[in-house]
Amino acid sequence: MQVAPAQDRLSIIFRAFCLVLPPLSVFAQRGVVALLLVVAGSACFVVWRAERRLPVPDRAITMAFGVLLLWCAVASFWGFDVVRSLILALRIGVIFAAGLLLSAIACRLDHGIRKKLGDWLLAGISISLVLTAVELAFGYPFFEVVTGLSSDRADLDYRLNRGATAMAMLVWPAVALLWHRGVVVGAMILLTVVAVMLSLMTSGAAVVGAIAGGFTALVAVTHRKAGRVVVVSVMVLALAGLSLAAKEIYRRDWQNAEWLSRSAQHRVDIWNNTARLIEQKPLTGWGFDAARAFTKMDPSRDRGSWQMMPLHPHNAPLQILVELGAVGAAIVFVLLWLLAGRLEGLPKSSRICSQALFVSTLAIAGTAYGLWQNQWLAMMFSAALLIPLTSPALAQNPAPGGAAEGSSPGAPP
Repeated sequence: MQVAPAQDRLSIIFRAFCLVLPPLSVFAQRGVVALLLVVAGSACFVVWRAERRLPVPDRAITMAFGVLLLWCAVASFWGFDVVRSLILALRIGVIFAAGLLLSAIACRLDHGIRKKLGDWLLAGISISLVLTAVELAFGYPFFEVVTGLSSDRADLDYRLNRGATAMAMLVWPAVALLWHRGVVVGAMILLTVVAVMLSLMTSGAAVVGAIAGGFTALVAVTHRKAGRVVVVSVMVLALAGLSLAAKEIYRRDWQNAEWLSRSAQHRVDIWNNTARLIEQKPLTGWGFDAARAFTKMDPSRDRGSWQMMPLHPHNAPLQILVELGAVGAAIVFVLLWLLAGRLEGLPKSSRICSQALFVSTLAIAGTAYGLWQNQWLAMMFSAALLIPLTSPALAQNPAPGGAAEGSSPGAPP
């Protein structure tokens, strides 16, 4: 079939995205924000020129994101810095819009183009794995060249932590692609290589994410509904049970447990303090982005060199509860429920690996990073976008400038 000019241009844009995303997310994750926005702007421009309109993203999910953003804006007014919080809400709104529009465009690509994009994703994954192996084997030569710094091993290990979590997420779209192509042995080899590399790094969050994703995939293979049960269970436990769990592990003195790393011990303290704050304002929370002000508000609760709230709780569900309250948690649950539901309509390989990616991302978000960090939000959207970009038979509507090949009852945003 003759590929329409708009489809041809979109193919070039998304090829660059699939190739650049893996190494960029491993070595310079802040650059993922710029990559996502540039790709979104370029793709929207191409589609607008071809059709004089943009595709409409999934209405229910877009509405849920909109309600969340609105609540964040409203909750800014009882936080500690209204202007700063409103600016942050605007920034994350731009990232939300970019991710949703790109998903809508990706789902309308021709099947032939989507198939070729998979090759570019595999190339990007291969480049990132080779570069990571070189870094681990030879003492981070690329980091020293890029940053111009010569640091000790511990500092360089820490610099690669974000890359490790990205690797734990990006492996699942690549596995789905290899599985669909019938290269099951290749998919298993890829999982093994990533697991070995993660074991050589220092990111506990990446290891937790990899284990959570692997468990989900193993369960999902057994029965079609099993993966959905795991996804929903994790959602419920994260939003409804983590506050109680935080207090319980603190009561059991895990903050002083020798079998935990110092970073993990610190998190036990942080989470317990966050649970205490949640109890004080359970319904509406302390205000959007309020977590960064807690240490200044009550520095006496710091323990030695440990801050009781260093900018954020390092736990997304707890951050939602402490800043946005039960109202915010309910909105997020509806959003996650809608997202999880869209995965059910995917082909088997994409569905199972998407569920693994979903749970892996939740696990990482529950142990590291501030939820509203731009690079983390962009990373989540970018990893999810790889599924509709490389999975078979997703397009429901005519593609820009030409007919789409294939259809699917749903696709992830």
